[in-house]
Amino acid sequence: MEREGLNYIPNRQEEAKLAYNPSFDERDYENFSELSLKEQQRLKEYTQRQLETYMGERVQVAESVTRYDIVEGKIFSASMGQSLEDMMINGINFRREHGNPIDFEREDAELAGVKLMQPELVNEDIPPGTTFLVVSLPGIAGSDYTNNFFDTFSVQEDEKGRYVEHRRFLSNLTADEYRQRVAPFKVFENLPKAEDFLKDPIKVTGFDNSGELQKYLNGGIKALEKDEMDKINKINAPLITSYINSLVGLPNDHFIHRLKYNAILNQSDMVLDAIKNGDSKFLDSLYYRYAFDPNYAEDISWAMGTKNVRKAQGPCPGTSEGFSLGSFMEPGKAPFSVSEFGKLKDRFGDRTFDCPHCGWKNLRPENQLIENCQNPDCGKNVRC
Repeated sequence: MEREGLNYIPNRQEEAKLAYNPSFDERDYENFSELSLKEQQRLKEYTQRQLETYMGERVQVAESVTRYDIVEGKIFSASMGQSLEDMMINGINFRREHGNPIDFEREDAELAGVKLMQPELVNEDIPPGTTFLVVSLPGIAGSDYTNNFFDTFSVQEDEKGRYVEHRRFLSNLTADEYRQRVAPFKVFENLPKAEDFLKDPIKVTGFDNSGELQKYLNGGIKALEKDEMDKINKINAPLITSYINSLVGLPNDHFIHRLKYNAILNQSDMVLDAIKNGDSKFLDSLYYRYAFDPNYAEDISWAMGTKNVRKAQGPCPGTSEGFSLGSFMEPGKAPFSVSEFGKLKDRFGDRTFDCPHCGWKNLRPENQLIENCQNPDCGKNVRC
């Protein structure tokens, strides 16, 4: 059952600096009830895909894949309902108002690159497999773009028709190493800057697929593999569904949205650590709890959503971090209203308590008791 949160006023100026901004989701869901059933489903699927992609960037998955349709001569995102070109224009407009002036030239170059390769990628006469390489170097000092990766855009075909496949690969190459490796396809006389690569996508030939191109460029970089990211997505799915349901059911509850967003980030990091440490027992325990406890996603949101979130970087501008919500759960720490204190007690007494086994601060659902510690790494009986 969805539970209301505490009074929370978003700091829009600070949130504009985030790589993923839940306020955009809130905006998208404002008129959810007025959408057709098909449009509602498309929006939910889009939000899930965006969060999964963002989590992959946050934990540095080695490769991510996106499918774009070809509609009216444009590379088109069915989930977003607009072309890649229009999405970039909207992003540039947003960044002009909220972004970093250091990056304006770079962002213009990225749009120019898409406009340059788009006519050929959507041309029905070019053969499937036609591929363009777009290198994205880290920005200069002070830039919001701190990651090193490259994208491939290739024409593919299946039973639904022709489409453009976009793959993103992490990289560790320097500008000079890129210049040397792409020399068979394009010669750069001078050492290229990020803008030089972005505005001039490189048409590459001689590779059966993008994976072969990736091996040619950097031999593969040590990062999270796709099957490992699939594990994170599988475990995160109930939390993401809970987040989306709160956008639909509690559209004005900014606290709940950010609480569940925090929980998704924290759980992703915990699962990532378990994967790296080979802790299959921990992963199995999460699978089990989500499978057999219908309230677990709701309960764990409150337990993990108030914890501090690790700050990270991703390919997109802005920082990957969560929201400081812990103060809303502890009396005396920066309340907005005295009414907030009333929600920390119910008919059973204090809703927050420390686990006697591991010390984890648990938060009970209102007017409900819990059997086990909400710490996924503990789970011992705490009922008294």
